Amino acid sequence: MRNMSRPTHATLATFRMDLSREAEQREGLERMIVPGVREAPGFVAGCWTLDRVTSESVVLITFDSHEHAKALASNVRANAPHQAAVGIELVSISVVEVSASA
Repeated sequence: MRNMSRPTHATLATFRMDLSREAEQREGLERMIVPGVREAPGFVAGCWTLDRVTSESVVLITFDSHEHAKALASNVRANAPHQAAVGIELVSISVVEVSASA
């Protein structure tokens, strides 16, 4: 069931991906990351992208409050060792305001 809350803030992250490990990265994304994020307090919506040319993934996850977006950002930073273990490097992460959504 989709959360119909209006997003006010988002966590915006960029990751550098080792594409030679894409299969295990995708399995972790589908099996653990996406379901876990869906259960995060205040979650509204999320989008994970992959640019094969730059080997970068940009992730935008919207929340119903600044506090909830900030909590996810902290969790992502704390998870850096697990990300590195599957060839993912956190390049940047920030909490931003949502100006509009469709």
